[in-house]
Amino acid sequence: ERKRFYKSAGVEETEGGFQITVDNRKVKTPARNWLVVPNQKLAVAMASEWNMQTGTIKPASMHLTSLANTVIDKPSECSKDQRIEDILEYLYTDTVRFPASDPDDLVELQKTEWGPLISWFSSRFGVSVPSCEGLLATPLEPGDVNKLKYELTSVNHWAMTGLEYAVDTSKSFITSMALLDNHVTVEKAAYLTRLELEFQIGRWGSVEWAHDVDLMELRCRLAAAALFYHLCIRGNS
Repeated sequence: ERKRFYKSAGVEETEGGFQITVDNRKVKTPARNWLVVPNQKLAVAMASEWNMQTGTIKPASMHLTSLANTVIDKPSECSKDQRIEDILEYLYTDTVRFPASDPDDLVELQKTEWGPLISWFSSRFGVSVPSCEGLLATPLEPGDVNKLKYELTSVNHWAMTGLEYAVDTSKSFITSMALLDNHVTVEKAAYLTRLELEFQIGRWGSVEWAHDVDLMELRCRLAAAALFYHLCIRGNS
């Protein structure tokens, strides 16, 4: 963290996209590359992050900027096919595919909340998602995996980073796709992500402040992932 050193942030159209500026000076990424993004709406959203910083710049609160820095400074060494493979790996350990076996109240809650989510996913993408028991993951049919791979091939490099962030945050490809497809809200996605914790809080109560802070951070991360994805999937990136 460092003290805020500028009065205002803005956007300047430049070769290759839109440059983030502070006091009309071009901003660079941590690796000293120009902070240039592919479309104006994303740039404006990022400039807003910079303008929202108060006395101290808190990079951890600037999720869109961090994602853009990642795309620019760390161009993936993996091919697009490999990135898709890595994302789909989450399906084998997807949180919503591993319901608890007890207590009964939790089992019922997971059926109520995760069941419709899996049904939507299966219908939306035309695949069958078998439930898993214990620690053993039941693989999807190869044909169904190929359908999902094909679905992701249209996702561009920038938007893919948003998807990866959503999946990494939620530990669930299914929940992430529901969020990015606008089937669930950010609040609902966060609730589904920490369903067992919400059950425990309902039973035993929450740790003052701690659980609320964790929930707000989870929502911020999921919201940033969804916004980054949508701004990039619709932009020229």
